[in-house]
Amino acid sequence: MNNYHRYINLPFNIKKPSVIKTTDNIDDNIKKGGCGLPECVERCQFGSITACYDKSFWDSIQDDLKENENNIQSFLDNYNLFSDNPLYFWTKPGDNLHIHVDNNKETSYFKKDRKPLDFIDDHAKINITWGPIESKMQWWTADDNAIQMGEEKDDEGRIWNILYAKEKDCTLVYEKSINRPSLVNGGRLHSVINPSKIEGRLTQSFNIVNKSKLETIKFNEALNIFSEYVI
Repeated sequence: MNNYHRYINLPFNIKKPSVIKTTDNIDDNIKKGGCGLPECVERCQFGSITACYDKSFWDSIQDDLKENENNIQSFLDNYNLFSDNPLYFWTKPGDNLHIHVDNNKETSYFKKDRKPLDFIDDHAKINITWGPIESKMQWWTADDNAIQMGEEKDDEGRIWNILYAKEKDCTLVYEKSINRPSLVNGGRLHSVINPSKIEGRLTQSFNIVNKSKLETIKFNEALNIFSEYVI
């Protein structure tokens, strides 16, 4: 079995976004050079609404989808888990997101001096996605020396590390259409492709943290915890 993706039947109804449609053009809300990486000066390579778009815009999306976040937190609480850093991603029609690893941890409890390979940690996430069924999430491998680390600064001035690689240096190992709620491995190199010519792809993404240990849950661990819901 793969170590990257499973569909998950969440025990609650999913609220659809109402403040934007997947056919909308949201480019006017992009902050130029939003996340601070050289690759993102002209366009957001990672599609992070949280980091690369105007705060008022992603605040409106977060408020619109708050019901899903509340339900996810209640669901995770049953297992002594929580999500401390929900993220939102957008992939334009005919576009793709850069190959990267999610740095989905609070600054208060990760080691400050981490090397690039320390980010390859197999942490699990729950993703809820709206958009074309032909859009896919892809996972990659790369030689250690091909993996790069950059920094982004958020609106509060905190520095976050971003691990990424170029496609020419990577090998595709798995891909899946994320057209329904999914358990995904955010701690491996991954990207998104959206071949649709008319419809964008919006993702609401939740990391999963153990309340007692304050550590993110690994993908295989999540499969066991949520076994009754995993397809």
